[in-house]
Amino acid sequence: MKARPEALGRIRSGLVAGALAPPELLERLESLGPRILDCYGLTETGAVTCCALDDPPELRATTCGRPVPSYELRVADGELEVRGAHLTPGYYGRPEETAKAFRDDWFRTGDLAEIDNAGYLRIVGRAKEIVHVGGFNVVPAEVEAVLVSHPAVENAAVIGVPDERMGEALRAFVSLRAETEATAAELIAYTRSRIAGYKVPYAIELLPELPLLPSGKPDRRALAG
Repeated sequence: MKARPEALGRIRSGLVAGALAPPELLERLESLGPRILDCYGLTETGAVTCCALDDPPELRATTCGRPVPSYELRVADGELEVRGAHLTPGYYGRPEETAKAFRDDWFRTGDLAEIDNAGYLRIVGRAKEIVHVGGFNVVPAEVEAVLVSHPAVENAAVIGVPDERMGEALRAFVSLRAETEATAAELIAYTRSRIAGYKVPYAIELLPELPLLPSGKPDRRALAG
């Protein structure tokens, strides 16, 4: 996009998955030509939802769209569950894991989600990544979204670490965009002005780049070290 923005004018549309793309990125791409659509799916389910070309811009930028044909969605205890004709029947040779993954014929995705009255899906985090800070549940993805909204931040990852007083505390790792500057103190202040105090990381470590999984998401296990 930075090297040859004129080349994007020949692309009409595309799909993005794995993590919700920042709205600012989608807006920049659309200004250059292509309309990029968020979709959602897992290895066990295939593509479950997708935004449509004629969806309003605010929904294309903040949701994963609505279910594609043959799939149903529901949220149970905050967790997204999926039912449809193309789900995996289970994990080969792992009956216990298969039993845990299904509630009747609904597949438990492990993703925390919201579905609005029009059927649009929003993924808010992973159930196993929730951090318990002083009796409050914090979804790292929410804190990461705030950090990434800072104009100097390229990528961010938030993890929970043991804390004698709070039980767990938040620690963030951030990489900055090229030719920008920001200090950890600035980023903490920026975060504190936008979310509740218990969601603010107690420390932010600036790294040249974050370790990534093959999916392109930050490798939290490597950061936890």
